[in-house]
This record gives sequence, structure tokens and C-alpha cells, in this order.
Amino acid sequence: MAQLTLLDKVQPFLLVLSVFLGLLLYSVLPSLVSISVLVVQVGIFLLIVLIMSGKSLSEISSGFTRGEKVILISTLLNFIFTPIFAWFIATTLLVGEPEVAAGYILYLVTPCIGWYLIFTELAEGDVETGIVLLGVNIILQLSLLPVYAYLFLRVLIPFSFTDLIKSIVIYLLIPLGLSRIARRAIYSTSTPKSKIISYSKTLLLMIVITFMFLSQAEKLYPNMRVLLKVFIPVLIFFSLIPLVDLAVAKAVKITYREYALLTFTTTARNSEVSLAIAATAFPGTLTPLVVAIAPAIELPLLILILKELELIKKTLFK
Repeated sequence: MAQLTLLDKVQPFLLVLSVFLGLLLYSVLPSLVSISVLVVQVGIFLLIVLIMSGKSLSEISSGFTRGEKVILISTLLNFIFTPIFAWFIATTLLVGEPEVAAGYILYLVTPCIGWYLIFTELAEGDVETGIVLLGVNIILQLSLLPVYAYLFLRVLIPFSFTDLIKSIVIYLLIPLGLSRIARRAIYSTSTPKSKIISYSKTLLLMIVITFMFLSQAEKLYPNMRVLLKVFIPVLIFFSLIPLVDLAVAKAVKITYREYALLTFTTTARNSEVSLAIAATAFPGTLTPLVVAIAPAIELPLLILILKELELIKKTLFK
């Protein structure tokens, strides 16, 4: 088993520190909120490019062949089990709170496009298959969101083929193309730069989390009542889904790397598309607010899951 580096050991604590730094920064420099969304979007984009740059095209293409099982399992869990499970929790625990329940469902029905890949790499998971899964998630997310909106919320949302193509280009093709350029610059020289890249990715991730919580603070502080209403349902989701993933992983005998990918692609949420739908279909209600502030609960839980996977790797995937 590889020896953990100092960065590996302190990284989760640095990420938690970034959460509090973002909240503190809002109190000191609230004007930074105006640029926070842009910083987060650019930061996540750059992180995805750097993660992709660490893999050759042959390694990425291998995700199509050896990753068939985990792609199928994650697709079934993400787009069949999870929406039904989210609906069940909402209708059970948020009775009498239809606006909060609608936001909860919209927030959870589809996976996140970027965060799962970031946390998969942090957990030393199967990034190669994760890159392939990115395309699958984009297509199914945008195709099925209108279906979920009607089935669970009785809201009609038109499907946009243009938005689908645009998302594939922005979130998959452009990062993949830029990662080839970055790979030449980083890995094709005689001077090893892997340690520099590792520290750079950690610093960039800390900046993203700091500015994410800086932007969240503006919504969190005046809406703590809404946050408390959705806290327990979100906590239940992020507590039970990893257990489902572990049970499935053991049942179908996948590797730890595949299990780590499965865990984060089925837990990481925060879809910008869901927020756009919530704002359009439920204007003037608590629904968009729930979709917007739920990631403030999610991110610390993902960091906790990251630590849990370290223990699971040592004990159950020897």
C-alpha cells in the first residue's frame, strides 16, 4: 500500500478550513460575492482540465472497456434509484413543506458534472472511467431532468437539444482538448512536475471552496430556518447512499478504485441545471433557495466521506 504523503494527510483538514475561511471572508469582504460565482466556475473548470491532463488518451479510452460494469451500475443508481429515493425522503420527511420538498427533489435527482471527478481523484479512484462517465452523466442528466420534473413535481420543462450539445462541448470536449495541451506542457519535459501539480490542485480546490462558501454565506445567514429544515433529509441521503454503494460494490465485486468513483458519482450533486429549473418553474418560492443552499451541507459531508473511504480501503479492499 502506498505511503500517504503529508499533503494527503492534511488535505481534508485544509478543505474544511476553506469552508470556514469562505464564511469568514464574507463577514470581512462581502463585496467579493460579486465575483465568487465566476471564481468557482473557472476554478472547477481548471481542476477538471488538470485532472484530465494526468491521464493519457489510451488510459481514458480504457475506461470504455474495463469500466463497463461501474458505468452501468452508476447509471442505474444515479438515474433510477436516486430519484425515487429522493422523492421518498421528501414525501416522508418534508410533508407540509411542498416548496422545500420540491427543492430537495430537484437538488438530488441528477449527479453533479464536476465535483465527483475532483473527489474521485482525491480518493485515488478510477478517474479514467470517471472521465468517460462525465459524457454519460451530461447526456442523461439533461435528457431526464424534464422527465423527473413532470413525474415528481408535475412541472413541464422543455428539453433543449441545443443546451445538451453546448454542455457536452463546454464540460467535456473543451476540457479534454485543453488537457492535451496541458499534458504536453506538464508531463512531456525532463523536469518532473507532479508534486507542483498536486500542490497547485489542492490550492485551487481550496480557493474554489472558499469562494463557494463566500457566495453561500449571503444566502445562508438570512435563511438558517430553511437550512435547518433541509439539513436532516440531506444528511440522511449522504449517509445512506454510500452504504448502498458499498453493498453493491461488494455484491458485484468491483475494485476499490471503481468503488470510490461509484461513491462520488452517486453522492456529489449541485446541478446548475436544477437550479435554473427551480428558478424558472418556482419563482418567488423557497424551492430555488433550497437548491442553492443545500450544497453548503453537501460539501462538508463529501469531505467526511473522503475520510471514510480511507478507512474502507484499508479494511474492506485489501
